[in-house]
Amino acid sequence: MKQNEDFRFQQHPGQIVNNGATRVDAEQVQQNFLARLNHAVSRSFDVTGLFRYEHRDTRTPIGLYAFAAADPTAVPPLAANRVVNNLPQNRRQQTFAVDGRYDLRQGSTFTGGVEHLRIHRSVDAPAVSLATQEQPFLSGEATQNTVRLGYRHAFSESLNGHVNLSRSEREAGPYFDFPRTAATPAPGIFPQVPGFRQFFLASRDQNKVRASVDYQATEALWVQGTVEHLQDRYPDSRYGLNRAGMTTWTLDGVYAASDRISFNGFVSFEDGETRANQYQLASGTAALPYAINPNCAVTAAAGSSSNIADPCREWSFTQNDRVWTLGVGAKSAHMGGKLTLTGDVVHARAKTNMDFTGGARNTTTRVFVPAVNMPGITSTMTDFRLGAKYDFTKESAVRLGYLFRRLRSSDPQFDLFGITSVQAYIGPGMRAPDYNVHALSVSYVYTFR
Repeated sequence: MKQNEDFRFQQHPGQIVNNGATRVDAEQVQQNFLARLNHAVSRSFDVTGLFRYEHRDTRTPIGLYAFAAADPTAVPPLAANRVVNNLPQNRRQQTFAVDGRYDLRQGSTFTGGVEHLRIHRSVDAPAVSLATQEQPFLSGEATQNTVRLGYRHAFSESLNGHVNLSRSEREAGPYFDFPRTAATPAPGIFPQVPGFRQFFLASRDQNKVRASVDYQATEALWVQGTVEHLQDRYPDSRYGLNRAGMTTWTLDGVYAASDRISFNGFVSFEDGETRANQYQLASGTAALPYAINPNCAVTAAAGSSSNIADPCREWSFTQNDRVWTLGVGAKSAHMGGKLTLTGDVVHARAKTNMDFTGGARNTTTRVFVPAVNMPGITSTMTDFRLGAKYDFTKESAVRLGYLFRRLRSSDPQFDLFGITSVQAYIGPGMRAPDYNVHALSVSYVYTFR
């Protein structure tokens, strides 16, 4: 893959652009290999082995670049901290997996598997090393081991059950921790807080459970119930995302009223929770005087010159997402099966609560201010769909569709804060979205046989 478009920007006097280059001349080579071997040990037992290799090699030339401030007319002479190297990133991933299936008896099947994943990230070394160069990623290595187990059982001709379990452990390679310094990291530079881990690079333990039961009550009625649970934990992350999980319950079914008319419906409930631990960065490089905080479990000490050791600067938030979704639909055939009509209605209601613990110190009075919870975020969306399909022949057909969508939402991060309501928060200057959508579609389908 290549990208050779010319640079399009307003160059500031004295700005460095890769020694005068007019375009980046980007190039990336990807190599992918997959091998799978299946062995039927017996009629009731088979094993599959897999090896996958994926390599992304970025061969973009490395050079010096510089960037200007938001207002180019006010930029002072080019500073050293505005000059950077582009660092082409490479990624190599290897996957080894073995899966097996064993039929204990008719209607009872065990499945299992193990998987080992290796990830290696690297960057090409620049010709000119800069002291101000930022880390493109804080962990270059990762290994992940996964174990999967499953069981399917037919209790009767009309009742079946499934359960699947998996456990995955990802171990991040040496994670670069920014050393404690007398100076305080600028607000927003969370990776420089000791103990902070970026969740997509950090070590993670993941558990998955999925169980379902389907029942053919009559020749016309079929129902299924499913529950799924996902839990992620980040054992090495003192700050940042600490845990996340989601549990989903679903009940759906189909009823064939006749040979020409059938109905379907479902209801689901999703319950998710995300927790992150954070740290209030000090606003200056000098120690901040403060009164003893009675709400802090640990008596605050003077800490370092930037109060990085002040336990009362720790805070956390928990986000809860709960979503109810209900859908019903119908399908009917006419004109000897040539014409098929469909109709569906889906309604979803979601609510998000963000609860906070801890607080922050007022930068003027140095008094601890406890955090309060955010108002709930709510949204409802309703979809109404109509469809028609007419078969001219076995090979060709025309489809017509109509969609009406209605969204109503309330989000305090939009509704309560304007562009400059809070100095540290630049709002988008918009309200939470509400809209109605009408869509029509026409398509022609031809099947080559």
